[in-house]
Amino acid sequence: MTAKASRILYTKTDEAPALATYSFLPIVKAFTKAAGVSVEMRDISLAGRIIAAFPEHLTAQQKQSDDLAELGELAKAPEANIIKLPNISASIPQIQGAIKELQSQGYKVPDYPEYPKTDAEKEIKTRYDRLKVVPSTRCCVKATPIAGRRSRLRNTPDNTRTKWGPGLRTPRLTSPI
Repeated sequence: MTAKASRILYTKTDEAPALATYSFLPIVKAFTKAAGVSVEMRDISLAGRIIAAFPEHLTAQQKQSDDLAELGELAKAPEANIIKLPNISASIPQIQGAIKELQSQGYKVPDYPEYPKTDAEKEIKTRYDRLKVVPSTRCCVKATPIAGRRSRLRNTPDNTRTKWGPGLRTPRLTSPI
């Protein structure tokens, strides 16, 4: 196993999926430790995506890499090992809430301009709008080889063409009441 293949990238998420992140991670680490495989965290949470989208507004200590873009590129490599847990599709109120929370912690990210008037506001809105849909699923789906997708489709039984004869019936269960 090469040095590149001896690590697993594990995604950090937010809200309800964060429970899965932090409950499953110790299990993954316990199994991989014995095999000498390291587990590295990548932040694809909404807050992490906002921070990565506006580096020019942040101090050097606050900046973080665009882990989602990195995962998108790594997912194309055959040696990539990524555990991507469920993530949220952010609504405008969730984005605004995350912005306020980040601002309260000293991050100078811009407010979400619902009705942009200037070109600068339109650019900010465009950058935030890219965060609405969870692009992490798209980046991983893009990396799945087409042949792999076709193989799974070919091996899936097609039940839509099954003939239903008179003897094939679903039992009807009724309540005694």
